[in-house]
Amino acid sequence: MGVKGLSSLLEDNRRISPDIHFRDSKLVVDGNNLIYLLYFSSKLDQNHGGEYLAFQVEVQVQKTHDAALTGEMMGILPPLTKLVFQQTLNDLKVPLVMCFGEADGQLAALAKEWRCPVLSRDTDFYIFDLPGGLLHLDYFQCAT
Repeated sequence: MGVKGLSSLLEDNRRISPDIHFRDSKLVVDGNNLIYLLYFSSKLDQNHGGEYLAFQVEVQVQKTHDAALTGEMMGILPPLTKLVFQQTLNDLKVPLVMCFGEADGQLAALAKEWRCPVLSRDTDFYIFDLPGGLLHLDYFQCAT
């Protein structure tokens, strides 16, 4: 859902949100946001049932270390995309928590318990008291 206009406000005023260098900590990732970002930014075929092997490789390349992934299970992706995502994370030994319905509260509670940030594009997280803050998925870059 998000807070209407907040993303535009932050984008237009980058000095509001300074650059943060994040490392050596746990991270709670909004898996629903991540799966859509990975699939659609990869320009994979959506019209012929999906490119599952190519998506699996994309998830493996973008693997987030020490992360718990969660998210609501809904949306329009090729039918087996979420299953491939889950199986790939399992193969990579990345902890996965699935929530059916709105997951924001559970994600925020886990981040608060772990005292770590949430990685998401969902501006709903600005209303939660997150000790580690919110890292916006669109601006997150993994250092190699």
